[in-house]
Amino acid sequence: MRRSQVLACCLAAASASIAAYSQSRGQVNAVLYEGGRLIVGDGSVIESGDFVVENGRISALGRKGAIAPPAGATRVDLTGKTVMPAMIDAHVHIGYEGYTSWGAQNYTPQNVLNHLEREAFYGVGATMSVGSSPTDQSIQFQQDQQAGKFPSASRFFFMPGMAPPNGGPDAVLLKGTTALHAVYEVSTAQEARAAVQTMAGRRLKHVKIWVDDRRGTYPKMTPDVYTAIIDEAHKHQMLVHAHATTLPDQKAVVRAGADVLVHLVQGEKLDEEYLAILREKQPYWARHRARRSHRGVRQRFVHRSGAARTGDRGHSRDLRGASAGAELRTTIAERRDPRGDDCQQLSEDDRCRCTPGARDRCRHSRRPHVRLGGSP
Repeated sequence: MRRSQVLACCLAAASASIAAYSQSRGQVNAVLYEGGRLIVGDGSVIESGDFVVENGRISALGRKGAIAPPAGATRVDLTGKTVMPAMIDAHVHIGYEGYTSWGAQNYTPQNVLNHLEREAFYGVGATMSVGSSPTDQSIQFQQDQQAGKFPSASRFFFMPGMAPPNGGPDAVLLKGTTALHAVYEVSTAQEARAAVQTMAGRRLKHVKIWVDDRRGTYPKMTPDVYTAIIDEAHKHQMLVHAHATTLPDQKAVVRAGADVLVHLVQGEKLDEEYLAILREKQPYWARHRARRSHRGVRQRFVHRSGAARTGDRGHSRDLRGASAGAELRTTIAERRDPRGDDCQQLSEDDRCRCTPGARDRCRHSRRPHVRLGGSP
């Protein structure tokens, strides 16, 4: 694939943000962004490059000076900046957090938009709410966002969730989802199929299931129910995302045909039986970076190719407790600013990098826009 095609594909999620930024500067049909460092997304980098955005899409790109911009195009100088593909946040529970409180009372279109603006501020072009957003409100929000009724923000996606009565989300999230009836509660295979049919009738393409008893404190979805959900969903070309965190539960949902696993197995070594199941079924994993492994567990990711491996970029890594902890501490140390809390004499951008408190204040006070390297 040619480099221009690769970058166009990889920056597709960013296009909406770039277009929105362009439109905020006035109603123009084309914008030439020039002189920036372009991370292509296929492993290559253009150290000084230009690209053109027309009507919300990247139409041309190349090295600086190699592109003839359309007549009347607005020019934006990106010298010293880096353009990267927009990130995708594939697993959030959005809308419930307020600045000083948490709960269903905060779930409003305005608060969801605020969360999506904060996502965009950090370079996230698309955000998926996984199982905890109420269906009616979410569909309306999507329609309003696509109609241009909101300011620029990360694109909102969602999937409904299914769980047994009084089961599913953790104890904190459950209070909010219960108050809003956000999760479809099902106890039988018949109820499960009917709920999936209702979702399909509303043209929803994804559904989440919780198969987790929270260490014996919750009712857990039974095999006949989740098997019915998966079977009915597949009849309607829907994908099933499974929350299952123990080795037996992950084996069971993958055997039943779950398409996506939203968590890794927690605190258990993956055995050869499970690896064989994964190679056969080849589910996707919505990957979470391992933050700890206090029992010396080797975590492995199995991708669609069926190859078992760990870590980033497909490199095999042993995430044992000591090495994982050391890696995390090193990463934190590298990112910690030695200037501590003394931020007042710095520029605005530097203050926003100085301490967590300063970052939070800037995050809430500054408008999100296309991420162009350095401080957004």
